Amino acid sequence: MFIDIHCHILPGLDDGPGTMADAVAMAALAVADGVVTVVATPHVYPGLYENTPQSIEAVRAQLQAELQQAGLQLEVRIGAEYFLEPGILGRLVEDDVLFLNRESRSLLVEFPAQQVPAYAESLFYELFLAGCRPVIAHPERNPELVNADLLERLVHRGALLQLTAASLTGQMGRSVQKAAEELLARGIVHLVASDAHSCRGRTPQLSAAAQKVAAIGGESIARRLFYENPRRLLKGEDVAAVRLPGAGRAPGSWWRKVLGIVK
Repeated sequence: MFIDIHCHILPGLDDGPGTMADAVAMAALAVADGVVTVVATPHVYPGLYENTPQSIEAVRAQLQAELQQAGLQLEVRIGAEYFLEPGILGRLVEDDVLFLNRESRSLLVEFPAQQVPAYAESLFYELFLAGCRPVIAHPERNPELVNADLLERLVHRGALLQLTAASLTGQMGRSVQKAAEELLARGIVHLVASDAHSCRGRTPQLSAAAQKVAAIGGESIARRLFYENPRRLLKGEDVAAVRLPGAGRAPGSWWRKVLGIVK
């Protein structure tokens, strides 16, 4: 079983599915792959995706009803993916955010695609002061961020890191896959999620990535990344980072050897 804490499955809210039928098709893929719970996390991006807790919940309720009618056993929870920008602090003050877990104030945030803003560390400091537990989405896809010491500092202060399943399977390119491998080697990854947007490309399927992790670290480590840690996150419990056996000896090379990847 899998719990997917980052998925763009709600129709018409962002760059995810355009119709309810598309969203139901995504849900069917997830269920067939072993996903039992998915957190719907549409983008909240000022000037582009002005989603609110109310608008997101309304569509989530519609989708859950459609899934029940279709006989698909998938729990859809509510969340959002917030672009890391200073205005996020105002949203917190106004209680205008959707946490992955409200009690622990776990907030899914994404960096800009190719850079680390100068304000990033101070903004995280303010988030920590506000009692938030930031969950950093797909850091492996930001080449500047993945090579920065900032990630270790943020994790040390309480942030969580979430990799994308498609990064681990190589679907997002060799450089992104290598970055994901190296983050696992550094022992600072807590979660893997689909970040799915459709039934093609980045899909709501986790089993292929879980099998690759299990081939190296064993079933128990795969279960922690794909089920136990997501479950603990949604319950507001502590979540520990995962380090795969042997990862510290030669980051990247051990993974390529096991998977038969040739440079």
